[in-house]
Amino acid sequence: MIDLRYALRLLFKSPLFTIAIVLTSALGIGATTTIFSVVNAVLVRPLPFADPERLMQVAEKNDKLRLPAFSAPLVINPPNEMRLNHVLFVVGRLKPGVTRQAAQMEMDTIAARVGQEYPEVRDWGINLITFTDTFVSSQLRTALLMLLGAVGLVLLIVSANIANLLLARATARRPEIVVRAALGAGTGRLIRQLLIESLVLSTAGGILGIAAAFWAVRLLESSLPPNVLPVPNIGVDRTVLAFAVGVTCVTGLLFGFAPAWHAARTDVSTALRDAGRSSSGSSRAMVRRVLASGELALAAVLLVGATLLIRSLIQLQHVPLGFDPEGVISLQVSLPPTKYPMANDENSVAARSRVRPAGDPAPVIAAIRRHVHAMDPDVPIIRPMTEWVSGSAAQPRLNATLLGVFAVVALLLAAIGTYGVLAYSVSLRTKEIGLRMALGAERGTVRGLVVREGMTAGLTGIAIGIAAAIAASRLIGALVFGVSVRDASTYLGVSILLAVVAFVSCVVPAIRASKVDPMTALRLD
Repeated sequence: MIDLRYALRLLFKSPLFTIAIVLTSALGIGATTTIFSVVNAVLVRPLPFADPERLMQVAEKNDKLRLPAFSAPLVINPPNEMRLNHVLFVVGRLKPGVTRQAAQMEMDTIAARVGQEYPEVRDWGINLITFTDTFVSSQLRTALLMLLGAVGLVLLIVSANIANLLLARATARRPEIVVRAALGAGTGRLIRQLLIESLVLSTAGGILGIAAAFWAVRLLESSLPPNVLPVPNIGVDRTVLAFAVGVTCVTGLLFGFAPAWHAARTDVSTALRDAGRSSSGSSRAMVRRVLASGELALAAVLLVGATLLIRSLIQLQHVPLGFDPEGVISLQVSLPPTKYPMANDENSVAARSRVRPAGDPAPVIAAIRRHVHAMDPDVPIIRPMTEWVSGSAAQPRLNATLLGVFAVVALLLAAIGTYGVLAYSVSLRTKEIGLRMALGAERGTVRGLVVREGMTAGLTGIAIGIAAAIAASRLIGALVFGVSVRDASTYLGVSILLAVVAFVSCVVPAIRASKVDPMTALRLD
C-alpha cells in the first residue's frame, strides 16, 4: 500500500505525463479488446446448442469437381425428389462415444455402397463438418486472427512508445533513485516500486480502454454490413473482460520492465560522483533507439499487410461480372412457414426475379416495397443488384478497412516514437552539441549528425520489418486476390513511405539541435 500511495502521489505531480501515457495505453487496450470481442463472438463463444461440438453437418462432396462440401437449405418433398438434387441441408449429432473420425469412416463406407448401387452418384461422397466450421469459413477465421494479430502489433508499438517515455522519466528521476539506493533500497525493491507505477498507469488506461471498447463494439455492430459475421451480436461478455484485464496487466509489465530494470541498476558510487552533470546514459540511449526501430519494424509489417489487402479489394471490384448490374432490381419473395403454413408445401410461393426497369429504378423499388409492405412487411427482400454485388465484397472490404486503420495508427505512433527519441537525445546532448559548435562544427554538420543517428535506427527497423513481412506473407495468402503476397512494388512502396516518415521525424530535432547556442550550452551544469 505504501508503494501504491507513493506511485499515485508521483503521477499526480506530473499530470501531463500521466495523461499522455493513460490515453496512449487506452488506445492500444481499447482497440485490442474491441477486435477480441469479435473473435470471441465468432470463434470462442460456444454455439447456442447442447453439446455443439458433437453437432455435424452432413454435406456432399465431389473430389472430381473439387467441391469439398456442398449443400443448400430447402424444403423438399422426398417422394418427388431426384437422387441428383443436391440441395438438402442435413444436421446430425454424433452418438456418445463416437468420434468424428469414426463417423466419417462410416459415411465413406455408406457413400461407396450407394455409389455401387446408383452409378449416377458414384462420384459423390459424404463429408462431416462441425457446426462451427459450417458457420465460420476458413477465410473468416483467417481474417479474424489476422486482425487480432494486427491490433496486437499496434499494442506492442503503444508499449514501446510508453517505454520510451518511462525511460526518459527514469533519467530525470536519477537523483531520487540514487538517493534511495544509497539509503539501502535494493534492486528488487526499486524495480517493484517502478513496476507498480507502470501498473497504475496501465490500469487507468485499461479502464478507459474497456469503456471505449463497449462503445466501439456497439458502433461496429451498427455499421457492419448484413451477414458478414455468422452471429447476431458481438457484445462484451465476461470472457472479453477477463481478456482485457489480462492485456492491461501484461501491457503494464511490458512497458514498465525495461525502464524499471535500467533505473534500478544505477551504480550508486558512479552516480554520486557524476551528480550535477548531464548524462545521456549510453545503455538507456541504446534501448530507446532499439524501441524506436522496433516500432518502425512493426509498422512496416502492418503497412505491407494493409497495402496487399487494399490492392486485393481493388482487383476484386474490377473483376468482370459478365453483366451490367446498374439499374437492375433483385426481388425475392419467400413466404415464412411460421406465418404461412402452406409455405412448406411443394406448391408454395417462392420466387426470385431480376428486372431492369426503364429509367431510374429507385421509384420502381419504392413502389414495390410500398405495395408489398401494405400486405406483409416481413415478406419481400428487394435490393438493387449493385447492393448485392457490393455485399459480396463486404468481408474483404472490412478486412482492408480495419487493417488500414491499424496501419495508419501504427505509422503515426512510430513517427511520434522516432521524433521523441531524437528530441530527448538532443536535449540530453545539449552540452556536447554546444561544445562541438564552439570547436567549429557547422550547423549543417550538427543537423547531419542527428539525422544520421535517427535514420540509422529507422532504416534498421524498416529492413527488419520488411523481412518479417516477407516471412509472414503466406499467412494472409487466403485473403489476397489478384496480387502476389510478395509483390515487389508493395514492399518497395512501404519502404519508401516509412523512410520518408522517419526522415521527417528526424528533421525537427536536427533543426533544433543546430540552433543550440554554444555559450549557453557550455554554461549548463
